[in-house]
Amino acid sequence: MLSFRKSLKASLLPNYLVIVMVPLFAWGQDSACREHATGAMHVQKSTKRFPDGRPKAEYWFYRGKDGIEVLHGKYTTWSETGQKFSEQEYLNGTREGRTTYWDENGKKSWEGMYRDNQPAGIWVSWDKNGQKRSSCGYVNGQKEGVCLWWDDDGKLADSVEYIDGKPRAIVEWEARDQRAVKTAIYLYPYILVRPDGGLTFSSSYAEITKEFSISQIDEVFASLPASVWVEGKSIGVQQINIASEADHQTMDQVTEKLTAFFSGKGYRVRRLPQ
Repeated sequence: MLSFRKSLKASLLPNYLVIVMVPLFAWGQDSACREHATGAMHVQKSTKRFPDGRPKAEYWFYRGKDGIEVLHGKYTTWSETGQKFSEQEYLNGTREGRTTYWDENGKKSWEGMYRDNQPAGIWVSWDKNGQKRSSCGYVNGQKEGVCLWWDDDGKLADSVEYIDGKPRAIVEWEARDQRAVKTAIYLYPYILVRPDGGLTFSSSYAEITKEFSISQIDEVFASLPASVWVEGKSIGVQQINIASEADHQTMDQVTEKLTAFFSGKGYRVRRLPQ
């Protein structure tokens, strides 16, 4: 029987900054709202709680003309263990100001700024030991300038210069080719994992395609020219979507081996949509 899998495990990836907002209006039990007047607005504080009474989310809002809550002020969430998970600032319904995320050990995992609902300035991430993992600048929601990554020992592992959200190599390629890249992600190197466990390496940028098995990964990796790494030490992995459950298990096993191989060499592995 065929199965259709739409979900992917997140990769930290630092190549893509993804902030997930959970709608607060469907959460938990409401506490009594506290409010104060700010000009013509009545800004209220609301707390959502877990079944055991511990806070799940706390935020400030006012109601728009249509009666819908408009976030305005600090927005804080906690995990079920009681650990603070996130803290953000809102202005008239849009993210504006500092945003911070923490892991279950209470250590910062991400921190940066928003301007008009878009990432702005320097965003920094840390691992579970508090060691800096990445640092990247944003302008108008796009990566801009040199992004840096560090390894587990705290040594600088990689750097990529971005221009308007694209690696410099891609920008220069566009200039030579005199056209914008419509599907830029496929110019980056990626490996397709097939249902039979076979692999296909592709780099449209370097115009290279190689079919191989997981047992040949060392040989294939050593044969790749430096030109394929247009986004530094980063590679995508993609699985065929429609396949039997047994084939999905095979692809998962191969994907785990690929991830371990490239991670062991200091590469960032990102999962691509199926």
